[in-house]
Amino acid sequence: MIRKLLLPALAAAILASAACGAGSPSITPTPFVGGWEQPQYSTNDDPLSGSETLTIALTASEPIDSVVRLTVRCTYNSALERENGLEAFITWLVWWDEGLGSDYRPTVAVRFDDEDVDEGAWSLSTDSTATVAPDVDAFISSMKGASRLVARVWKKDQTTITAQWEVAGFRDAVRPIEERCDPNFVPPPTPTATPTPLTISDYLWRYETGGWVASPVVVDGVVYVGSGDNYLYTVDAGSGGLRWQYETRNPVFSSPAVVDGVVYFGSRDNSLYAVDAVTGELQWRYETGDSVNSSPAVVDGVVYVGSDDGHLYAVDAATGNLRWRYETGGDVGSSPEVANGVVYVGSEDGYLYAVDAATGNLRWRYETGDWVISSPAVVDNVVYVGSGDNYLYAVDAATGELRWRYETGDWVISSPAVVDNVVYVGSGDNYLYAVDAISGELRWRYETGDWVYSSPAVVDGIVYVGSDDGYLYAVDAISGDLRWRYRTGGLVRSSPAVVDGVVYFGSGDRHLYAVDARGR
Repeated sequence: MIRKLLLPALAAAILASAACGAGSPSITPTPFVGGWEQPQYSTNDDPLSGSETLTIALTASEPIDSVVRLTVRCTYNSALERENGLEAFITWLVWWDEGLGSDYRPTVAVRFDDEDVDEGAWSLSTDSTATVAPDVDAFISSMKGASRLVARVWKKDQTTITAQWEVAGFRDAVRPIEERCDPNFVPPPTPTATPTPLTISDYLWRYETGGWVASPVVVDGVVYVGSGDNYLYTVDAGSGGLRWQYETRNPVFSSPAVVDGVVYFGSRDNSLYAVDAVTGELQWRYETGDSVNSSPAVVDGVVYVGSDDGHLYAVDAATGNLRWRYETGGDVGSSPEVANGVVYVGSEDGYLYAVDAATGNLRWRYETGDWVISSPAVVDNVVYVGSGDNYLYAVDAATGELRWRYETGDWVISSPAVVDNVVYVGSGDNYLYAVDAISGELRWRYETGDWVYSSPAVVDGIVYVGSDDGYLYAVDAISGDLRWRYRTGGLVRSSPAVVDGVVYFGSGDRHLYAVDARGR
């Protein structure tokens, strides 16, 4: 699921990643200008595709109100690159300090190719009122009060990347990023090996929206999905053609629930919506006190959903009238799971809650060590959920007592999938994990190229999951070996839906994708 994050730990993770790779001298932060530190650079190689991810970080000790500009230029280094098109894209991450920690705001990706630019030149400029970037409708509305700016550039082969920060008229020197990270950098020879068959390049279809694409659901041949452009879309699962779209007043990152011909979903305009699944006409709208990023669960005529106002809501599915609401101590971006008359949901106050589905009374709560944005899965009377304290938890569904916990290397936002006594979940340490559901022991782990926000889907012995490195992965559920992967033009935080041999998922490049589940 794609969530709003208030994560001080996430900011620390970015700073930690800014050190250069093994054997390369790190850069000691020095004052730059106006409270900003000297930019930091790092690289991350991906031998499988012959690509690199280059990270450029600019940080400040406190929120800064100043004009900031980043110019990134990509240049062809070979005739082959000029013939095939420059393979590079950039993502832009920004943190604002708003009293509750660091607010992570997702971005779109910009990709270079021959149709857009001749020499691969592109620049992003921001000021206190607007952002301007070619071929991007809306990047970030304001930079006022920004305290941490990170650009990630993905590049392939011998493309040369240079970057320059400009803050309030002062500029950082322009040199290739590799040189900044390692003064002894020597470009490797141009790769001659043929691309690995593990990386597929074709999709069945893709549909372009106007913003970041959330996690889809597929019902009766129709894909329902929200987007950062404020719309809920319904797309034909076979052709990729639009059926209808419904506009809200803010981004739709909630994953819809489709029950009895009605689509239920939340929006960051604070509302829970019920829309006719065939016509797209509004049935009712219930307004909460803050953004609804949680994905609703509909059981026995009641819609259960969380809100960033700190409440878990139970709303009548037919009328939109409130049945009850339960107050937690933090934002409820976690999506509820309903089992045996109990609603299980996490909160950013660090607790996993079990609430009576009929009355809204608390059954029990279990305290983790940090926020719980991960959505719980309930299987065989055990609740599995991740936490910002880096642990995957298994908690008794009836008593709230801990069965076991497994420590990963970073926060666990990904929501677990439990199949055949194995729990599959992603982590901010870049790994997809397979953990024994009974003992809590590791079966295997598979390393991607970046954070794993996406929640896995397990179908026919294959685990499908997205990563911030831009790939959708298909991993063998038993061995943990890679079957295939597909690269998009943006971060893949969408959780895939697998139906009838097709994987449907969204990307930060604004597209909804349909890919053959066999990797063909």
